[in-house]
Amino acid sequence: MSNFSDLLIRILGARHLQLFNTTQKSSATSDIAITNREKEILNLLVEGYSYKMIADKRIFSYATVNKHISNIDVRLQVNSVAAAVSMALREGLVQECYSLSILSLLELLQ
Repeated sequence: MSNFSDLLIRILGARHLQLFNTTQKSSATSDIAITNREKEILNLLVEGYSYKMIADKRIFSYATVNKHISNIDVRLQVNSVAAAVSMALREGLVQECYSLSILSLLELLQ
C-alpha cells in the first residue's frame, strides 16, 4: 500500500476505505460512466479538497458541488466520499495524488 493510502486510512479510518485494499476491478464497476465534471471533482477530492475548497476553486456554489458528489455516489454505488475516492482510484477513474496540502489535511480532520 502506498504512503497516500496509509495516510488516508489514518485520517478517515480503515472502515471507510475498505474498498481501497481491493486490487481487482469488480464486474459491477467495470462499466462506470461519469461526466467530465464529476471526474474533475473526484480528482479534487483525491487531492484532498473539501466541498468548500472545490466550490471556491471552480467558482461553483457549495450546493452544486454537493449535488455533483451526490451524483458520483449514486453512479459509483457508494455511501461516502472516502468510498467514492477509493473506488475511483481502484477503478482507474482518477490518478493517485500525493500533493495533500497542510490546509487540506486540516480540513479533513475537522
